[in-house]
Amino acid sequence: MEARISVDGSNADRVALWDWLFDDPDLRDLLGRDASIEVNSLTEYVVSVDGPGAAIWAALAHSLAIWLGRCRAALVIAGPYGATAVVTAGQEVALRRVLGVREFSTPA
Repeated sequence: MEARISVDGSNADRVALWDWLFDDPDLRDLLGRDASIEVNSLTEYVVSVDGPGAAIWAALAHSLAIWLGRCRAALVIAGPYGATAVVTAGQEVALRRVLGVREFSTPA
């Protein structure tokens, strides 16, 4: 399963998101073990998960919500179940929906 994330912002925003995703302790613990993030093009990141990956999608949604709150960019996300959305700051519920996270618990 995979999700595709594009940053609708500057090149600095794209680099900042890449750095953010690898610095997030919740994601760092899951990446490499259950999932990976790759650059598909200069503007798109692909998060690949082996299996259902509920913990990954929940951690990713939470991490992206925090990142969006700190920048002015928007994210264009194609989720693992076919949903797509353009998401800006304050839209963690939309992030969780597009990534297929059913419950609204914050990852530990």
